[in-house]
Amino acid sequence: MTTPTTSTTPPTTPSVPPSDPYAAADWLLARHEWPRDLVARVVLPDEGPHWLDQLVDAHADLATFTAAWARYEDTHREPGTRATDAEWDAWEAAGPRPAPAARMLMVMSSGEARMCRLLATLHPTERTAWCLGDLDGLDHRGVAFVVDWTAVALAGVAWDPAGARALAAVRAVTR
Repeated sequence: MTTPTTSTTPPTTPSVPPSDPYAAADWLLARHEWPRDLVARVVLPDEGPHWLDQLVDAHADLATFTAAWARYEDTHREPGTRATDAEWDAWEAAGPRPAPAARMLMVMSSGEARMCRLLATLHPTERTAWCLGDLDGLDHRGVAFVVDWTAVALAGVAWDPAGARALAAVRAVTR
């Protein structure tokens, strides 16, 4: 069974998410092309650690860069409105540099970055900041993804009768 708004879902993708966080993250990307494309812009899925580890690292690197840039701005005065482009370029070049994957997150639209953050929350041990406001403005692709993400989250508590009922309700939406 596939999510109705995700026409590219492979027919072999099961409708029930796996309980392993890495397998569940892979399951989500198999069902949703847009997040799969976003992840491919940030990490190298076929190289090194699992792509979910790389995505969480990219978010951590972005947070580190953002804090370092704020400290730089506090301690290094901007050149000012009458400064030349060369002076601005020199000021920027003297500041901290983001890691390549963090830079890829920086140039994404806010919706794309929120989608990557939501994916990163699936990591089994590392935390990624996310809030309900990140759902604002999602299009139909984003809503379909969030429904499946919710199924992943509920799969972890399906041992409880209330969790099992909630998971069954979410699965009914994605059939």
